[in-house]
Amino acid sequence: MGDVVLTTPMAQLIKEQFPDCYLVFLVKSYTKPILQYFNHIDDSISCDDLRALPFKQAVQEIVSYKFDLFINAFANQWTAKLAKSAKIPLRIGTSRRIYHWLYCNRRVNFSRKKSKQHEAQLNLKLLESLGITSEIPLKKILLTARIPTDKKPLSFPRRSLEKEKFKLITHPGSYGNGAEWPIESYLKLISRLDAKRFSIYLTGSAAEKERFSNIINKLPAHAHFIMGTMELDEFCLFLSQADGMIASGTGPLHLAAALGIRTLGLFPPNSKVGIQRWRPLGKAAEYLTQEGTCMEKSCPTQCHCMQALSVDAVFARVEAWKYTGK
Repeated sequence: MGDVVLTTPMAQLIKEQFPDCYLVFLVKSYTKPILQYFNHIDDSISCDDLRALPFKQAVQEIVSYKFDLFINAFANQWTAKLAKSAKIPLRIGTSRRIYHWLYCNRRVNFSRKKSKQHEAQLNLKLLESLGITSEIPLKKILLTARIPTDKKPLSFPRRSLEKEKFKLITHPGSYGNGAEWPIESYLKLISRLDAKRFSIYLTGSAAEKERFSNIINKLPAHAHFIMGTMELDEFCLFLSQADGMIASGTGPLHLAAALGIRTLGLFPPNSKVGIQRWRPLGKAAEYLTQEGTCMEKSCPTQCHCMQALSVDAVFARVEAWKYTGK
């Protein structure tokens, strides 16, 4: 989910350079609802649906679109082979993947692993062979998502957002994709936030609902445990109507930043999963991290440096957020 959101600046630059082009994202099925929030994307194809077909039939499906250009943004050997088999004239990938030498006819030389740039900046490097500059300062790469005009308001009373309070979403899980702030720290933070000012919603997937279900009885009345109650399409709309969000480096964090709500990302001081590569990008996006460097090579989900990130520091940031009557 986060990878998809951080690829959308590519779409914006491509549309600026080629305004009449028809731009299609090839994504996993569960992420498709995200794309309707970004105006520069015309259509999407489910990679899962294609993989379910015999390979020759999947090739014919791609051939029917008459694509001129393929960019393997999230490097994948199967999709690279699919693009070549469909005889797409221009196929772009990184030179660091051996299979790109077989399936791509334009290769850009850079390493994500060794780079000090943000993921969104690294994605833009793939556009260099199109004559589109990738040297854009991070502060100028602001994700901009918008609610589709045909979206209906949330109709479930139990999920309705209290208009007179600051509507804060906390998303404690990361689905194993990032280092997490301990759930005990979230509970301490929630208990300190004024019930007269804040209405708090704990969100997550069905799997995370099972994982965190033991905290339900520990929550105060102004906190609502709604993990596993929404499909992604509804969650996106729910998120767009909130005032703020706290999460670690997850897809929902990046979508919240793109939607322009106040977003606080909690990160370890680790180059692979930290702010250098994964900080949220948006007009109201912030982040917190520890000083120094994480001593863990891979920075596991339950990392000591995240445990050291104080509740006081997070509370101070959130307490400063003002309710604007959204």
